Amino acid sequence: MSATIAKAQGVGTIINDDNVTPATVVFSQPTYSVQEDLGVLTVTVTRSGDTTGSTSVDYAAVDGTATQKADFEYAAGTVTFAPGDTSKTLPILINEDMYLEGNETFTLTLSNPAGGILGPQSSTTITILDDSPETLTNPIDDNQSFVLHALS
Repeated sequence: MSATIAKAQGVGTIINDDNVTPATVVFSQPTYSVQEDLGVLTVTVTRSGDTTGSTSVDYAAVDGTATQKADFEYAAGTVTFAPGDTSKTLPILINEDMYLEGNETFTLTLSNPAGGILGPQSSTTITILDDSPETLTNPIDDNQSFVLHALS
């Protein structure tokens, strides 16, 4: 069998990806403050650098002087960025209590990046601002907080 080369030249393109900045994931702010109240704090996670692919990162709340179930609802999961996405938000549920305790803090942390790297702001501190004045006694002793009296 014999073959003949009809075209002895070709054109190729080499894409220089040596200087591409990897996708970098961080919290958009180093700290957040929220009033102690039954509500939601929205925390933003941003991605910069090469956003052409998918990137994911785990997040988790870490107790500080504020603790889960008492002051906030535990938050953990995975944030996934699709190609082109540059920011995602996390809802953090804040609890209300009747204790005079001063401001309290806890931390959100990012870990286990896939398709990117963590930037220097991979944790953020959340301060829950105490909504005093509150009673100095145990709130369970205040029956008006827990019992509804029927009008006669």
